[in-house]
Parts: sequence; C-alpha cells; structure tokens
Amino acid sequence: MPVEFDPYADTYDRMLAESLGAGGDVDRFAVYKIDEIAYRLRGRPIRRVLDFGCGVGRSLPFIATTFPTAELWGFDPSVDCVEVARKRESSALVTADWNDIPAGQFDCVVAANVFHHITAEAREREMRRCADTLSSAGSLFVFEHNPLNPITRHVFERCPFDRGATMIRRREILRLSAAAGLGVRLAAFTLFIRSEASSSHRSSVAWDGSRWALNTMFSSSGDGALVTRPLVGAFDAGFLRAVVFLLMAEGVGAS
Repeated sequence: MPVEFDPYADTYDRMLAESLGAGGDVDRFAVYKIDEIAYRLRGRPIRRVLDFGCGVGRSLPFIATTFPTAELWGFDPSVDCVEVARKRESSALVTADWNDIPAGQFDCVVAANVFHHITAEAREREMRRCADTLSSAGSLFVFEHNPLNPITRHVFERCPFDRGATMIRRREILRLSAAAGLGVRLAAFTLFIRSEASSSHRSSVAWDGSRWALNTMFSSSGDGALVTRPLVGAFDAGFLRAVVFLLMAEGVGAS
C-alpha cells in the first residue's frame, strides 16, 4: 500500500468534513458500514477484527463498540496516521508494519474505501494479504465508492486526499476477490440517498442468484427485520442513488 496519507494525518477529519459540504455527517458513513457488517455477521462469534487501511482510525471506535469482546487490530502504512489512530482508540492494536499482523487469525477484515488508493498493479497483492489474514470461517468486507453515483463522484473529486485516485468498478472488485481465492457471499450497491425523509433505513441492491432486489432494513422497527422487494422499473435509478458498493467474501473452503 502507498504511504501517501502522512501529510493528512492531522487534518484528515477536517478535510473530510469540508469535502462532504454543509450538513455532511462524517460519522454517519463509518457507523453505517460497521452496522452493516454486524448485521451480516449476526449470530457468529467474532474474536478478532482487522481494519485494513485504517488511516486515522475513524472506524475503530465504532468497531470496538459493535464487537466489544473482539480483539481489535488496525493496519495502515502511514506511520503518522497510525499514531492518530492509536490515540483515537486505545484498545486497538494498530501498526504500520504488515509483519505484525498474524495470518489466518481474523474472523472479520474490513477494508473501507481503501482499494481505490492502491495502485492498479498492487491491488491483487493487497487483496491476497486480506485473504491470508482470514480465519477458516472469516469474512472480508470491502467498501468502495459507487462511481455511477454523480453525488459520490462530486465528493470524491473535491476531496484532497482522493486526488490521483481512481474509483473502482464492481467488476474489478469481483475480479480481485477471485484472484485472491475468495468466494463472494454478497455483492451489493448500498447506502442509498433517501428519497423519503420520514423513513430511517438502510438499503442495498444485491444479486440473489436469479434477480436484482432492493433490500431495505428499517432501523426504526427495532426488530432487525429485512424486507426485500424486486426493483421492477427502478433498476437504473437504484444504482444511481447508491453511494457505496459492498463486497462480502470468504475463503472458498468456508461454510
């Protein structure tokens, strides 16, 4: 991974907020991603979690709260960012040295908006690194910006630390996971821009083997119910509203 974030270690949070613009909630996206992971892993024992490319540790406190009994690790090649991350979440074991990361020990590995910062020629290697850290029943979660969403592109293009980076298409993430020997459990466009202000929910567009469906989980219900309906004529609109693409992958031998 490139060491390109050292200059932004002390200003990352402010610059992210400025990129989102007035009213942008910098924590909303981190919280959403960890909540989505917790939902996908519900009922499974999670003993160790790795935040791959953790940066200044924005997700670490939310991971620690969501998986309070898990041993939490963070990796980032930026030494300056690692120092900030350690201060943000003191319970986490955060390192800039990949040799510190134990192989085959993590039940959950998170790579949130990391791979578009990795050069094209190094992405397969880094995906294999993630795969190698997974336990026998571990899951890898990769989140990337949806390049089809014009609002996402606008934020991406005005963000200083995304300069020189290239958004990754869904098919490229799937190719990388296959090259790393991973089996895809979920490939979804998710975190929609809400058109109904009165409804608090999270959604994803996912392929269920025979059709695309819009999965909406209403957080206000309190029962964790997952409601699924066909997209019908909203196929294109659904993709354009999705902010994030999510990949959930596991070792081919995982059950």
